[in-house]
Amino acid sequence: MIKKQFKNQQASTLFLASLAAIAASQVIQPNGSNVMDFSQGLLLGMGLVGMMMTLVTLGKSKKRSE
Repeated sequence: MIKKQFKNQQASTLFLASLAAIAASQVIQPNGSNVMDFSQGLLLGMGLVGMMMTLVTLGKSKKRSE
């Protein structure tokens, strides 16, 4: 039971961190700067990968609980 709660806590933390990265990437104004474009793309990519990992993690935990 405690192990399941810990996994759910990890998944929710990963989800919130991914959401924060996506939000930060949308706030950045690139203004034609290559560094800002790179930073925006990097944050968006990290956020999307984190969201996918969250879905995979939650899917695995639900599959095991059935």
